[in-house]
Amino acid sequence: MSPSLAFLVVVAVFATGVLVRGAVGAGLLFLLAAGVVTLLAGTWRVLSAGQRAGRALVLALLVGIAFSVL
Repeated sequence: MSPSLAFLVVVAVFATGVLVRGAVGAGLLFLLAAGVVTLLAGTWRVLSAGQRAGRALVLALLVGIAFSVL
């Protein structure tokens, strides 16, 4: 999968999750969060401290948004 297509899929799933709201929307956002956790786990060793903090912040924001659409 090309990076551009992957980006578009993530944006579409995020937008759908925010617009749909409720359990379905939150489920989509938690699915994205699970993907972020998977990517973080695979790349944690090679990230600098700043990169780790940035990615952890993005994950926390995503989880917060998921809870807010419930």
